[in-house]
This record gives sequence, structure tokens and C-alpha cells, in this order.
Amino acid sequence: MNSITIEQCNIVLNNYLGHKNYKILNYNVKNSNKTSIGYLSTSLILLIKFINNNKINEIRFFIKLLPDTEYQLNLVKTANCFKKESAFYGELFQGIRAFLSYKSIPDCYLNDNESIIILEDLKMSDYKTCSAIDIDIKHIYAAIKTLADIHAASLIYEHKIGKTLDNIFPEEILRSWFHKYNPGYKESLNSAKIIEIIIDKYYRNYDINIINKAKFLCKNYSNFLDKKSEKYRNVITHFDIWCNNMLFKYDNNENVDNCIIIDFQTYGYNTPALDLLLLIYINLDRNKIIENQQKFIDYYYNCLLNNFKNYSINANDLLLNKEEFLKSINDAIPIALTGRALFSQSADIAENQIIH
Repeated sequence: MNSITIEQCNIVLNNYLGHKNYKILNYNVKNSNKTSIGYLSTSLILLIKFINNNKINEIRFFIKLLPDTEYQLNLVKTANCFKKESAFYGELFQGIRAFLSYKSIPDCYLNDNESIIILEDLKMSDYKTCSAIDIDIKHIYAAIKTLADIHAASLIYEHKIGKTLDNIFPEEILRSWFHKYNPGYKESLNSAKIIEIIIDKYYRNYDINIINKAKFLCKNYSNFLDKKSEKYRNVITHFDIWCNNMLFKYDNNENVDNCIIIDFQTYGYNTPALDLLLLIYINLDRNKIIENQQKFIDYYYNCLLNNFKNYSINANDLLLNKEEFLKSINDAIPIALTGRALFSQSADIAENQIIH
């Protein structure tokens, strides 16, 4: 299954080693673990055996290709998913990545913008996914630190160049999965229809104003995520941080040591508060959210401040003081709660309820 050329292997190995003083002995491509197969891409593993400093070595890399099925391929092309992720790991986002303070995203060794991305295989560094059942408070804290690192890098980059990303990046790169012409828009409408049916059947005795507001939020969820905020600062927002898009590393005592966020195919440009709350609401149950939400919010903001200090930047310089941030949190809560509800309904939808 060698869909990779020797030329590509040389690019990957050169970028990985930082020099060309090696000799490739052989390479092989094999299927990845089923748990690594994504909805919007096909995943493979690249193994390269080579001689370096008179020693034989073998290294694994993670390959992302366009999806195999026509349906998924159409989704990817319609929403520019592959082009977006390639841009994230390519030159366009190089300035942002330079301001990351931690190991928050995978290293990329090759991407061609159209059909292939080759990343480090995080399993080689003992990173692993965590099931939805096993995600606890400690995992969320690690994920929040990573998310804050990515958001801070976005804000610091804008501060350094004196421009916002929407003024310098191509519109199709910042266009989110939930844009009205993208598949996420119809997906959320389909989920909204299911929730509306549930509301009408089981919650008819609720105050009509509450019912109408719930339906309004569900129907307009995509619009909230797709449009940048005119009131608060915007950052690169992942919008899809559930258990399969986080990998964790543990210390010898099985404590969470670090989190890496993956799959930057559907990101947008919106408030950091919304991305943070979606991370919390999608991955934790109601009781844990109620008990820990303010602690999470404070921790996230402190992580931002620590990153800003690394570059001698004050939060006020970025128009993101604590008061403004908390206001943005309050505005984002209804939208994030809606996202949690829609996320839970995105699996089994009857054919006659689907919007094509």
C-alpha cells in the first residue's frame, strides 16, 4: 500500500531530522488503528527505515489523506477541510505557531495543500486518546491549558503584526464548518429539527418564551459559530474538541501530563469564550460542569495571562481584560449549551428528517 513516494519520504525525514545526512533503506505504508480513522480524512501510518550516524533507525509518521468515500470526499471539498488543515500546518499559520508556549499541536513534516498531510505519530511519544466515559476534571484542565495556548498564540500574533486574521487570511480559510454553504450548517439544522420534535412532545408545559428561545438558539446555532464577534476579540476557534480530538500523555503515576489537540479541519474565527465553553460542555456531565465551571474559566484566563507575560504583553493591550472576558462568557453560555444539545443529537436521524 505505498501511496507515498520516495521523494515525499525524503522531505519528511529531512524535516524531522533537520539534515540530509541519512540514507533511506526502505519505507512502508500501512493502515492505521481504526480508532484513528477520521470522519473527514483517511488515516495511514508511514514507517521509514533509515541509516543515520551509522545506526539503523525506524520511525513512524501519521498520514492524513482525502477520504475514500464519495460522500465524505464531497464534504471535505465543499468545506475546504483539507485546505484549511494544510494551511494550519503550513506557511499561512507559521506566525501563529511561533507563539505557542507549549507542545499543543502535532509537528507537521509534509503537506501539499490538496491531498496529503504527514504529521508526527503521537503514539511514538506515548500520547493516547481518552474515552468519553473516562474524561474527568484533570483531563479537562489539561485540555484547557492547551486551548488557551492556541488562543493566546492567535491573539499575540495579531498584536505583533497590528492586524486581525480576517484582514490578512483568505476568507475560505477562516470560514467555519457551520457556514451556510458548508455541511455543518445542514447538520446542525437536522439536529435542531430533532430537538424541536422532542420539545414539542415532552416540554409542552414549559413557558412559551423559554420554548421559543430554545428553538431559536437551535435553528440559529450555525450562524452564531460562523460569524465573528463584533463585540469581543476573536481567535482561531477549533469548535470540535471532543474526546477523539484530544490526545493525552501521562506520567509514571498515570496523572495527566499534557494534552495535544488535533484535527484542525473545521475551525473558525470567533470568541475564545465560546470555544472554551464548548470544550467543557461537550465533554463533561451537568454536575461536574456546575461544580467546576468558574474554576475552569479562571484557570483558562490565568493560562492566557501566563502566555502573554512570556512576550511582555498586558491583557489590556489585547482588549481582553478579565471583565470583558467574563462578559463574553455570559454571552456565550446559551450558545454553548445549545451546542451540547445539538452534539448529542447528531448520530441517528431518520432519512425523512434529513435536510439535503
